[in-house]
Amino acid sequence: MALTSWETYVEDVATELFHQKFSLVKGSMIGNFAEKQFSERLRFFHNPNSKKTKHLFEEFFDIDVTEYWQWENVYPKDAREQLNRWIVKRGEAVHRVNVDNSQPQVINKADLSKCIRFIDELAKATDKALESL
Repeated sequence: MALTSWETYVEDVATELFHQKFSLVKGSMIGNFAEKQFSERLRFFHNPNSKKTKHLFEEFFDIDVTEYWQWENVYPKDAREQLNRWIVKRGEAVHRVNVDNSQPQVINKADLSKCIRFIDELAKATDKALESL
């Protein structure tokens, strides 16, 4: 659920920014083209790891938001790696076919709390990066 919130957050903040930045060309040939391209990117924007998130914001807004993912005791490289680990862990939890009750849980309550705190900090850092645009 936390990572679904991250995906929704990225899509929503990118959409808001797109409408702000491209409002002057809305309805024109170039505006329609840009909107079609943006909509296509979002349609396939699943499991937004650091690479996908970076690419979306660089492509449309010329900013690497992942370089701003920094907060207390966390640097951008660490944040990117941690997001990628959470995305992989989410995939493991969602797509496991056989559940083996003798194995430890894929995600436990402590992991969930850590993930929620991480996503909260990641969203704050992303908001801060986009304030200057």
